[in-house]
Amino acid sequence: MKKTAHCFLSLSLVLALGACAPAPETLFAEGEAAFQAHDYRTARIQIAAGLQQQPNNPEMQVLLVRSFLKLGDGERANLSIQDMPPELRAQELVKLLQAEADVLRGQFDSALVVLNDLDSASADRLRALAHIGKGDIASAEESLEAGMNREDTSAQLLATYARFEFERGKWNRADELSADALEVEPQLIDGILVRAELLERRNELPDSLAAFQSALRIHPSNFEAQLGNARVLAAMGMGEQALEIAKDMQSEAPNSVAVATVRAGVAAQEDDWETVRSILQSFENDLAAQPDAAIHYAEALIELGLPGQAVIYLAPQFERQPSWRTLRVLYARALSENGEPQEAFEIMRPLAERPDAAPEELRLATRIAEDAGDPDAARFNQRIGTPTPEWVGGQIAQADRALRNRQWVQAEEAYLEIIERLGSNNAMVLNNLAFVQGELGKQNEALASALAAVELAPSNASILDTAGSLLVANGQRERGIEMLRKAATIAPDNQTIKRHLAEAGAT
Repeated sequence: MKKTAHCFLSLSLVLALGACAPAPETLFAEGEAAFQAHDYRTARIQIAAGLQQQPNNPEMQVLLVRSFLKLGDGERANLSIQDMPPELRAQELVKLLQAEADVLRGQFDSALVVLNDLDSASADRLRALAHIGKGDIASAEESLEAGMNREDTSAQLLATYARFEFERGKWNRADELSADALEVEPQLIDGILVRAELLERRNELPDSLAAFQSALRIHPSNFEAQLGNARVLAAMGMGEQALEIAKDMQSEAPNSVAVATVRAGVAAQEDDWETVRSILQSFENDLAAQPDAAIHYAEALIELGLPGQAVIYLAPQFERQPSWRTLRVLYARALSENGEPQEAFEIMRPLAERPDAAPEELRLATRIAEDAGDPDAARFNQRIGTPTPEWVGGQIAQADRALRNRQWVQAEEAYLEIIERLGSNNAMVLNNLAFVQGELGKQNEALASALAAVELAPSNASILDTAGSLLVANGQRERGIEMLRKAATIAPDNQTIKRHLAEAGAT
């Protein structure tokens, strides 16, 4: 409501100053400039002011509708189209705008009627969106393919097709289509957003963050770009930045479960379960369609001593996604703590039997098996102290992935667990742990890990580089430069080592 009131106030202010307003030509030019700069709110206000002086100006009428559509306001776009004269509404461009407004309003059949006699890639794209809205995926695909085969196929259609394939789990095809869209139109927001979300889903978080922030440089007020930016920042452990963005978005979209999920996720990272519950409680009826939100909410309920309620939210999620490991563990825990050990053991056993079962998974399986009176409890318990090659490989991959994603807390936890179970005899694990601890500001721990790695691999250039850099940072400049020079001798072409030597002031 606050946002709407502000919009009306701004428009009323412009209209009230009509006597001294600029000429309509000036307002139109300013509106066009704002539209091209993706400032659709300003474009709408300027064009609306111009139309007060020239109410029948077709160019301004069309631009006003396009501004409403860019703002996602199908209702106002529709009303503005109805104010146009019949001859303008009959034009193909306006018919396309009407169809887009109908799609935004959920009037999918009306959109298809409007598009019935239009033959173009733009019409095919809107037909596809209408079919998607109706749940007719086969017809949507036919429309997209038809648009792809036309001479006037566009970057916008390619981006829409990429989104379509992404949502169907065809990531490679989505990647190709989004790349094609961006080759045609490098600043196409829809293409950039598909690319950003694809990278996010593939857990390539730094690249995903860069893509979302690229979209924001083009269109600072784009909701999906802001949301994705906050989501990835939270995943990378930058909760304060993510929360600041989410709180700003909440003021504009107070009923957005997606924004609430970001806020709840940050609170969950801090184990603030009361806050998680309070954020998501008003969205209880929407959680079935929001897996991440349902997971956060259910975990909060378990932590707050309400496992029975957690089961209600986890059961349908587990039925849809039984291969989601985190979900399986949480569901088993909820059932167990709700006094249903047999049901919990059925859920947990397949995971505990895996050769790459993690220690915390085996501990939970042991406890549940004991409660269920199952003799496998002893076997699961014995395996906790016996790491398998499958677990080691998976844990190293997980730790290295977290390092690449700059998820420093998760990376440190993963490397420390490797050391705890295997001992501190892996030089690269210690080296990577040292780097991560340095990024976390744990200088003493980082230096100890780095020097332990040097003891194990004194001729490894990367390990010497890490230790040398940390020694310099900790005030042991001479010893650090000595290690860096040794690293440079071993790997003379390594540009990172050269840079560290220069930063240390070595000559």
